[in-house]
Amino acid sequence: MAEYWRVKPDLWAHARRNKWDEDTRTLALYLLTCPHRTTEGLFWLPKPYMWADLAWDPARLDRSFDRLVTEDFIAYDDAAEVLLIVKAMKYQRPDNENQQKAAVKALLALPQNRLWPRFLSVTREHAEPFADYLEQALPKGFGEALPQTLTPKASPIARVSPAPAPAPAPLPGAIAPSSSGDDPADAGAAEAAATREPEPAPPAAPDRLPVPEMSGDVPPAALTAGDIVNAWNEICPPVLPEVRDLTDDRRDKLRNRLVKPGRDATWWRDYFARIRASPFLCGEGPGRNGCRPFRATFDWAISGERNVAKVLEGNYDGEVIRNGIARGRTGPHAAARPGEFTAGLYQRG
Repeated sequence: MAEYWRVKPDLWAHARRNKWDEDTRTLALYLLTCPHRTTEGLFWLPKPYMWADLAWDPARLDRSFDRLVTEDFIAYDDAAEVLLIVKAMKYQRPDNENQQKAAVKALLALPQNRLWPRFLSVTREHAEPFADYLEQALPKGFGEALPQTLTPKASPIARVSPAPAPAPAPLPGAIAPSSSGDDPADAGAAEAAATREPEPAPPAAPDRLPVPEMSGDVPPAALTAGDIVNAWNEICPPVLPEVRDLTDDRRDKLRNRLVKPGRDATWWRDYFARIRASPFLCGEGPGRNGCRPFRATFDWAISGERNVAKVLEGNYDGEVIRNGIARGRTGPHAAARPGEFTAGLYQRG
């Protein structure tokens, strides 16, 4: 995670010209400096993270978010939860080789998304040397499975919508139209069509873009302890402590947590997002008996199944009200499972 991001004074002139309100200015500044951002400006940022970081409800976020999309300050793929800061490359680029290698690694880790053509276009416009580097560093055909253009701006909000579902296949045993009285050639064609073997369905699109095997790197076939640490460091700091050393004790604890089935990368990211979204676990409540407020750490999160169960069952969800008491959440998301969490995180009421 970067220690700082460049924000040009032009941002405030742009805000005045476009008559941004306070929330829109705050959101723009957050997107330019948030801990999830990357130098290249294309990164994974689910809306629940924004709700938690800004302490805003969904409706408040959408008002300013939609305006920034409309004005082409950002673009967003709702299905993949990937965001593009359109002019990020204009103001801060990965210039040296180490930065460029890190940028390629981050791009390869993104979920499949439809912002890739737009990203390549603005990169070529504002950072041509890096665009040339991408052509050499990325695997051949990278991104070709995705549409080459974004959905046209048919409405004021240029959101990327999922592709429409294919038309249903004919029901088995459907009766073909009768060929009696028709031309014999048509009858023969109809008979051939009826007896033809059905064509195999096209393979489903992969969940992620193809990842090349780079020299010195291990192919990401299995989740590693390092992957989990990276997920924590991306989601939880600076509010919660960053992990700087993967000790043997931490490896042993992670090995025990990985025994449970279904704990893939998505599961861990959602689990850490729950911790990050909890005011109590982030130290916003009062401490007991004059002590400092409790603040979750990586070691606490992986120490045992008891803590995991409490987080997933919603024991720490809610908001810290003015007198400092943590109020537990009630309602349909009180015990949402990971994977469902991003659909309804941090709803206030």
